Amino acid sequence: MLLVDFDPQANATTGLGVDPYSLKVNVYHVVCKRVPIEDAMVKLEGKRIDLVPSSLAACLNTRPTRRLPRLTRGWRRRCSGYEQEGVGRGG
Repeated sequence: MLLVDFDPQANATTGLGVDPYSLKVNVYHVVCKRVPIEDAMVKLEGKRIDLVPSSLAACLNTRPTRRLPRLTRGWRRRCSGYEQEGVGRGG
């Protein structure tokens, strides 16, 4: 399973035992800086989950973007080996 943590408080990231401040690349870089999603993925040992982490710093540097729907389509192609499930969609 691939979990993309968009929460600026990084609750999913920290809940899975990952320190968001120890990472150089997170979801902010993927969404706003066009870094490939593969560069942000963290493989979690002992779990069947790959994570694209978030961080509070990401939130502080983020402006609203219209790129998200296009990015989502691109992620589906790149992440075709993962089941696709929408969880925790705000709105």
